[in-house]
Amino acid sequence: MPNTNIRKNSSNDAAGACKSFAVAGAVSVLFSAFVIIILALVAYSRENPGAFVRPLSYLALAISALGCGIINAKVRKKASLISGLIGGFIFVIVMFICSLFFGDSSISSVTGIIIYICFILVAGIGGIIGGAKRIKGKRRHR
Repeated sequence: MPNTNIRKNSSNDAAGACKSFAVAGAVSVLFSAFVIIILALVAYSRENPGAFVRPLSYLALAISALGCGIINAKVRKKASLISGLIGGFIFVIVMFICSLFFGDSSISSVTGIIIYICFILVAGIGGIIGGAKRIKGKRRHR
């Protein structure tokens, strides 16, 4: 008789992974909106805000990708690097779909592809940061 517990646990793990990535994605979107609002306020407090739009938008996306990796690693609690990279990949896909709606699809250029890959790697670094456990050291008493 085959062992059905293995099959049941693997389906629960896949469903749990999808659920945790969905929760992390929702929290990441809220975090990204917050970062974009803060950096927009910074840009519009300057004399010429148009000069700051592109650099601050890349900074907002990088901070959002880092936050996405951290949040994915915290929610998933397993394989933090992989969780961060998967979250970064989903982040880039969502970013690409949004860019299609606004008519600025930069996937056709080599620079755009490199930027997308960098955002995935930043999310992976965020996954490492989010999954890192602190080592509590013992204090010496003198």
